[in-house]
Amino acid sequence: MNQKPKIPSEAKPSGPYDDERAYSESAALADKRDLGKEADEAQHERRENARNHIGKITVGFIWLGAALIGAAVLIYADHMMGPKSLRWLDSKDISNLQTGLSHIIIGGIAGFLVRNRFV
Repeated sequence: MNQKPKIPSEAKPSGPYDDERAYSESAALADKRDLGKEADEAQHERRENARNHIGKITVGFIWLGAALIGAAVLIYADHMMGPKSLRWLDSKDISNLQTGLSHIIIGGIAGFLVRNRFV
């Protein structure tokens, strides 16, 4: 009788039958290491790496905001201190720039006071 194999040939793995993880887990169990503790430590390290990346991105955005505020202050100062013939902003643009900068300054001072008073 001609019997069919139970596992089709497409499902059989090809190449060397070497499973590094199985061997390392077997060795760890033989050494009586706590695999759960090692997994928790690895997870902690991954979380710390993610927190560090998020922290670097946050600091980058803070520096970008500071650079934009500094550029706005320089534009305003250059426009107001320069000769009238070189002024390129109209009164509406100056008003918008003053309003934005004053909101940023007042918000920064209020945030500083609240943080130092209540935290």
